[in-house]
Amino acid sequence: MTDLRNDPEFLRYYAQVLIREAVAREWQGDPSFREFLIAGAERAKREAAAIEAAKPDQMDLFGAAA
Repeated sequence: MTDLRNDPEFLRYYAQVLIREAVAREWQGDPSFREFLIAGAERAKREAAAIEAAKPDQMDLFGAAA
């Protein structure tokens, strides 16, 4: 099984799922769980951005950074 914790694409998908779940729970009276979900989504987005920033630039056919 592939470890997806370091996959930026999966982390962005996971953030979308958390936001969707937070929106679906708007009718509930306690906002703390929604805030927890939103904080998790923000954390996943930050982690995805950090992983993307750490990757080296992809070279084009002629050796220049794209």
